[in-house]
This record gives sequence, structure tokens and C-alpha cells, in this order.
Amino acid sequence: MKTFLCVLFNLLLTSIAVFSQQTFSFSYEEPLGSVNTSQSPIDTKTRQVLTDIGWIAQDDAIKINCSGINETGIASVYNSYTFTASANGGNITNHQWTYRIKKNDGTYETIRTTNTPAFTISPVTISSQYARNSDGNIIGEIGLTGTVNGVNQKTTMTLYLDYAPDEITFSTKIIHKTDWVYDVEFALSSKGAESLSMTTQNWDTGVAWINDFTGYQYIKLVVSNLPYESEMGFIFEATNQYGHKEITYDMPKVYPQMNPFIYDRGVINSLGEKVASFEAYTVDGRYVTQANSKAALNSVLQSDIYIVRSKDAEGNVLQTEKIINK
Repeated sequence: MKTFLCVLFNLLLTSIAVFSQQTFSFSYEEPLGSVNTSQSPIDTKTRQVLTDIGWIAQDDAIKINCSGINETGIASVYNSYTFTASANGGNITNHQWTYRIKKNDGTYETIRTTNTPAFTISPVTISSQYARNSDGNIIGEIGLTGTVNGVNQKTTMTLYLDYAPDEITFSTKIIHKTDWVYDVEFALSSKGAESLSMTTQNWDTGVAWINDFTGYQYIKLVVSNLPYESEMGFIFEATNQYGHKEITYDMPKVYPQMNPFIYDRGVINSLGEKVASFEAYTVDGRYVTQANSKAALNSVLQSDIYIVRSKDAEGNVLQTEKIINK
């Protein structure tokens, strides 16, 4: 048995030695799997294919550099950045820079161009036409065309531009629970938000409470045990380091026998009704005063932040807003 194992081991060593002396060539100009006894260079067609898919860098490829942006491409629409370029094996001439931002329809809008060796971009006023990815980033692109050793080269660098939170969208679903109370399921989102919050206000009792969700731009939650026929209001807020968005929602009264309803993406108001009164509340829901006009209301309020509700003559809530009285 010992002799057999020794023979087997020697055969294995011999096979490894023979295999190590052989080179397998991958080429369009030779059969796949052919074995050579000497190194064969990759033919030009194969090299071009590998270059196109990124396995081999071009000898004179140009690279865009920016000291304020790392390899992730994450930047901010509120900052300025300066870009330069380098080449493998030569200097770049005939610079042609372009800065573009992606739009909702998939096309790009050109923001700035130049033909200088260095390229500086300034903060951008963002339009609602610009696309945002799932993380809320605006998509930008820095493009460069130049000449290296007499050969035209081009490259691009994708930017993921941080921006203030996107507009808040939400949906609600009424869930009948008992003969006295019901639940509301909320789905709330704002692209780019670093935190979301929802203030729930029972206007009949004056009770208010806040749910905060840090680190989220989409949440789903259930507010439980709300009394039927009560006036319920909600304030949704989205925040990140660049800004803040806020909307209010006065939910229609819910009755025990009514069909469950679903509401999506907006605020329900009784539009077109004549405002008869304005009521002021503190931000934690305590009633302060009321008046028949906003000017009259502001004249009696002290300097502070208030929630103001406008109502028609029948007491229906037309609008809820947060104001700062100075």
C-alpha cells in the first residue's frame, strides 16, 4: 500500500510539471483550448473585445479626477467642484468638457461646457424635470473628450448629487376595527429623506403625538384605535441635511358603517367653499383662539409657531397649515 501511494504521488508531481509548461491561448484566430509550448499574445480583435467590456484598460485611456469626489461619485448640487484629467502614457490636449444632468424622460440637459484643462462646475438650481434615483440623488455626468498621442479619447464620470428631500407622497387605508374605533394604515415616502415624521392630531380632544423615523425615506405604519366621527389631522415631514418638506392632511370623518376607503398621493380639501373662520392651535394641539379673517387672527396671536385651520360655515375643515407669527 505504501509503495502504491508513492507511485501515485510521483505521477501527480509529473503531471503538474508538464501542465505548468503549457499555455492555453484564448483567441479568435486559434481554436479554443489549443495548447502551445510558448506564450502567445492576445490578438487585436480579442484585445478590443476585452477592452470594450472593461477587462483591459486602453493604453492611452483618460481618467477624470476630482479631489472632492471619491470613486462612489456621490456629490452635492449645492457645492462647486473642479475636475482635471490624466492619461496613461501621454499628455491630454484639445480638452472638451461637458456637464449634463439627467431628466425624467431619460434625456440629458447640458449645464456647462468648456475647453480648458480644468473644469469647474457650480451649484445648480434643480428643476422638477430632473430625474432622481431610488436614493433621491440627481444624476449628473461629467464628459471629457481629448487627444492623447494623436489619438482621440473620451470618458465619462457619473455623479450622484445629494439634494433636499423630494415632495412627500402618501397613501392611507381605513381599517374598521370595532363598533367604536378604527385604524389607519399609512404609507409615506420622500426620496432623499434622512428622516420622516408624522404628527397625529385629534382636533376634538386636543391630543397630539409624534412618530419619528430616522434613517428612512419610506415607511409604512398603522395608527390604531381612532374614535369614529372624530376630526383627525396629520402633519408629514421629511428632512435631510439640505432641507425640509412638510404637508398636512385633514382626514374626512370616518363612520362605523361606511365603506373602507383608500386615499393616495395628496391632501383632501373641500375646494371652492367659502372660509368662515380661522382657528389657531399650538404645535402640540392646544386650542388658542379663532377669528373670521387671517389678518384678525394674526393680530391677536403672539410671536410663535401655530397650526391654523380654516373652516366653512358648516364647520367643515377646508385647509390646515403651519404658520410662524412674527
